[in-house]
Amino acid sequence: MRGLAAQNDWFVEAVLTRPPRDPIETKEPLSSPTAHRKGADHRRFTARKVGNFDYDHKRKIISPQFVQVPVPGSPGMTAEHINADTVPWQTVAEFNEYRALFEKWRFSGEGEAQDAGRLGGLAAIPGRLEDLRRRGPAN
Repeated sequence: MRGLAAQNDWFVEAVLTRPPRDPIETKEPLSSPTAHRKGADHRRFTARKVGNFDYDHKRKIISPQFVQVPVPGSPGMTAEHINADTVPWQTVAEFNEYRALFEKWRFSGEGEAQDAGRLGGLAAIPGRLEDLRRRGPAN
């Protein structure tokens, strides 16, 4: 991959199109301590890593909506992405309650109807629960 534009396009495409927990392969250098302990030559090895592009919930999600975002390098292709405003958390307890509800809704789909209002409307977006659970929230 050459140039910063190509690297940026690859990263944005990965964020928009990869399913959650999808590993990528990288070439990693063998660490000096490992090479010393094993009497090995310094070389690169293939490592599989998982990137986490999930929203970190540092701020509370409000007014979420799904938008179509163009995928770089793929003319005419778009990916669905969550766009939302955020506000600061009032307390740690508020964050903990919200995060527990969000994780319940996201992974199991068993969130209660009354949870929708407390999730800032995120759980109330019709027809998108399965897509969001499969893809994970984007920020």
